Amino acid sequence: MMPTQIAIYGAGGFAREVAWLVESCTADDKSYQAVCFIDDQDIFYNSLLNGLPVMDLASARQRFPAAKIVGAIDSP
Repeated sequence: MMPTQIAIYGAGGFAREVAWLVESCTADDKSYQAVCFIDDQDIFYNSLLNGLPVMDLASARQRFPAAKIVGAIDSP
């Protein structure tokens, strides 16, 4: 079974915590996979953050059309 793709909206510290949580909570069964960070600030586009691409919403929807989006803009 293919894992559910998770796109994380945000690219700050809390977003990195969410990515870690997705990966560590499914370490055994791989039912979820963090695939990218989505950020509104174009200075981050086309870069990697913790091994995941940072992109705008339109690019994320085009590259990962089945991904579920999780909001991660706040303090942990």
